[in-house]
Amino acid sequence: MAGLRGGVSRVPSQAAAVPARRVLGEARVGQTHRAQSAHDSFGKFLANWPADDQVGLLDVFARRGSRLGGFSGQYLLRFLGWDAFVLSGDVLLCLRDSGVPLSATGTSKKDLKAAQAQINTWAKESGLPITHVSRICALSIGENYDVARLKEIMQL
Repeated sequence: MAGLRGGVSRVPSQAAAVPARRVLGEARVGQTHRAQSAHDSFGKFLANWPADDQVGLLDVFARRGSRLGGFSGQYLLRFLGWDAFVLSGDVLLCLRDSGVPLSATGTSKKDLKAAQAQINTWAKESGLPITHVSRICALSIGENYDVARLKEIMQL
């Protein structure tokens, strides 16, 4: 761990060392040059993005990124440690169960904005990170198995 001024230490982020043009696609260097020159790295780009606007960030990924649309972008954010939701089938069921009007696929911009608004509300009300809210939502609905059945399914 590298020490910073004021005695604060942190583990360097892997995302901070990756140039934005590599993550957002080499074929689109002209477009990403603006993002990279403004932020110097993909990690700084993510750090400066508002946490309550994942839908906007996913839109940037889809427009400027290479293979970062849909679930790929959502899982990338989760993997990098960004406070992100993943709209899995169970999360969509949970949102619908709570009264959020979503289409069958839940992938339109209208659906994404509605999901973002509800998840932001739950995160604000509970004081939990968006990632936790998303995971709790996913685990609170759908098919849940007891330990014996899981072992049988997994053949342990």
